[in-house]
Amino acid sequence: MRFTQDEIDALLFYQGSIEKVSEDKRVMLQKFYSVDSAYNVLNVLLFPGIGNEMARIAEGKELDQELIAQMKELIKIYCNIYSAMCKYTFLYENGENFVLYTKRADRAYSVKAYEKGESFTFLSTTSKDQVDKYFCEKEGLILLEVESTAQIEHIDLNKILGNNSDYQGEREILFAPFLHVNLEKTELDKSEESLKDCNGNPPLGKYKLMIMDSLIEMKSRHRFANEKSIESELYLEVTDKEALNNVINVWSDLKEGKGLNPDKEKKYIEWKEKLRTYLKKRYEYIKGAVLEMINNETLNRLLDDISGYKNWTNEKRVEYDKKLTRFNIALSIMQPLVAVAMALSFIENIEVAAKVIGILLTGVCMTIYKLCEALGLKGKVEQRTITYLRLDELEREICYESSIDKEKEKRFVEQFKAIIINDNRKCESNIQNEIRNLRDLGTSNHLKGGI
Repeated sequence: MRFTQDEIDALLFYQGSIEKVSEDKRVMLQKFYSVDSAYNVLNVLLFPGIGNEMARIAEGKELDQELIAQMKELIKIYCNIYSAMCKYTFLYENGENFVLYTKRADRAYSVKAYEKGESFTFLSTTSKDQVDKYFCEKEGLILLEVESTAQIEHIDLNKILGNNSDYQGEREILFAPFLHVNLEKTELDKSEESLKDCNGNPPLGKYKLMIMDSLIEMKSRHRFANEKSIESELYLEVTDKEALNNVINVWSDLKEGKGLNPDKEKKYIEWKEKLRTYLKKRYEYIKGAVLEMINNETLNRLLDDISGYKNWTNEKRVEYDKKLTRFNIALSIMQPLVAVAMALSFIENIEVAAKVIGILLTGVCMTIYKLCEALGLKGKVEQRTITYLRLDELEREICYESSIDKEKEKRFVEQFKAIIINDNRKCESNIQNEIRNLRDLGTSNHLKGGI
């Protein structure tokens, strides 16, 4: 089972490697995918209360409102990150029971949350011997030694993102939200005493954070109608425009140092609680779906093939689209010049050199047009786009299917084969057209040369 492009993009976005996110996403949601500190928002929304927001703003961290304006896309990011974690934990780590030892620089406010026995948000840690000083610039620095088994949902970002990550040196191990934890106070090492928080103060203390278990139960994709109804209702509430405007207003007031309106604050905290509840429900079914797919060898192999072909198709689509764009830009530049040159050629007193330039420009413009036509770029972009969309629809249909028996599995395989066969035939047709067009172009140029 491969990681989907959406999952890879979500991990890159969380980490801040925004230039590596798929180009189509960066074009469609330019402002959203230009935010290089999305982890602040993704984490702050999962903490209860409003104290974490205050701490981050005091540290000078950015809570970008554009992410709230595109809440539906942000929810996809939450779900794709967790889906990638489940795949990594249960497939790549194979549910092994070895122990992970990592470290983290945290805030005093976060420790208060851990004392309640839960890590509410994503837990970013490092496998390095000591946390980097940059990550210590927090309000009320607390150092954590994190201990967990490899069976708990997590992901080694370097292993999955590789060279696509701009932050390989951080050696980041990211744990999922909603974990059952125990906290045990311990002593600072000599080297740790010299670390400073955002105000230049030494660490307030050090703790061992033991991750005991995940609070996300695995649920089958078989869902009762009332469960779907509750989930849909929560989704509408957390994406409600009025509620999102209130989130933005609360953040603005905090940033400007204004006193918070009690009613706005109450609605904001209640909205965050609904978001956590919704994500917990979604995570239960994501976890179940991943485990079901891992246990189904045929379906697992099918999803691998779909994902691989879909990613290749998208890469070729982007490549052809870039080439087509270059041809169109060249034509848009050349056409006005040709028009001017043609007009000048009709003026009797104009120099012969100007007329020759006009004829040459016309020839260049026609050559660009004919070459673009000969290479069949428009047809290739169309073919790759259609194939990508059909594969994406099939992948989503499989992932969101509540129950997959052998009959449905067979139907999905046949659908995939039909898409590939149709794509191959279209590819064969495009190649034949390209050969014919290039031959015609060569013949045309030969005739012109003879004249």
